[in-house]
Amino acid sequence: MALPHIARAVLRLLALATLLVIVMSCTNAFTHERVFDFNVFWDAGQRAWRGQVLSVWIDRILPHPPPFLLFAQPFALLPLAAALTLWVAASLALLVFACRRHPDLSGVTILAFPPTVVNGMIGQTGFLLGAMYIGAARLFASHPFVAGVLLGAMVIKPQMGLLVPFALLAGCEWRAFAGACCGTLLLGLLATLAYGPDSFLVWYGSLNAPTAVLMTGGAGWQKMASVFATLRMLGFEANFAMAAHIAIAIVAVAAVIRTWSANHDSSARFAVLACGTALASPYFYVYDLVFLIFPIAWCYRHSGKAWLTIGAAAALAPPAALNWFPSAFPNLAPLVSLLMLLLSWATSESAVRANDGNRLLPRPGCSPDRTGGSRLSVGCRPLI
Repeated sequence: MALPHIARAVLRLLALATLLVIVMSCTNAFTHERVFDFNVFWDAGQRAWRGQVLSVWIDRILPHPPPFLLFAQPFALLPLAAALTLWVAASLALLVFACRRHPDLSGVTILAFPPTVVNGMIGQTGFLLGAMYIGAARLFASHPFVAGVLLGAMVIKPQMGLLVPFALLAGCEWRAFAGACCGTLLLGLLATLAYGPDSFLVWYGSLNAPTAVLMTGGAGWQKMASVFATLRMLGFEANFAMAAHIAIAIVAVAAVIRTWSANHDSSARFAVLACGTALASPYFYVYDLVFLIFPIAWCYRHSGKAWLTIGAAAALAPPAALNWFPSAFPNLAPLVSLLMLLLSWATSESAVRANDGNRLLPRPGCSPDRTGGSRLSVGCRPLI
């Protein structure tokens, strides 16, 4: 079932509204002094240019590892407002390009997605990491080594790559695994040459700061998209919240291992992996969920529950709003991630059973997809 014309028009209006909000936010940075998340990246880059790179982690300025600074430092050559605008524009362009090159996605789809608004307004890393992830999904079937390099590059935010080794090893994807190792090691080597080996030691020693933020809710649990944070905001003890989080993370790991070992369709694999990743780390924010558009769009086409997936995407709007409007109501984004994990996993299992456990094959009348996306159809076209 394709979206009705009115729904497609609404989707386009939401995409346009997102663009306008992001443009206004970046424009506002030129005329009003305002604190963005990007300020931290810019400050870290400024310190690196001044030869004070270790102070980035000694002063707890940046929670990211040294390879991330390789991406952020060049932008510190510009004034803050110009750097923010270029950072958002460049990373969003990469994300839209990656989406347009994948059969299940489009530029309009990603622009209408609620976490996109959050990420664009504060200049976070979601666009860049989403482009890496969706680009890897797009290239995996035809160029597994290059896709692996992109997955390995996600080490700039380690929690985004927690389940990648489980996935690649379970699927016996050795070329992609080699690519991921090369991507990670190359960034590590470049960071070591640029900032010295001590930068990794100092960064590791600074990790107690984000840990304290997580355990105390210093940044606001309502902004976080993890099971742990949601349970803490509901008033549960830290030990219980972490135990529940770990239990769900184990389910996510099991789903990823099962899917990557049983289903050879790259889109099905990456759909489950994205949902599992969103549930694995307790330190996860709404702006990190940009890449969750991948499983939502895939399930829309292949699960037979199109309106459920649309509802899941819409359900991320209130959690996105909590980034600016604190509330006693908890962030329910983890429920969306869990729902999409179960739905994408069940859809993959149905395809495996229907095709003798071999691979997701096209139904009669559908041509095989050579781009890494599946052509299995339940009557749905892409979201737009």
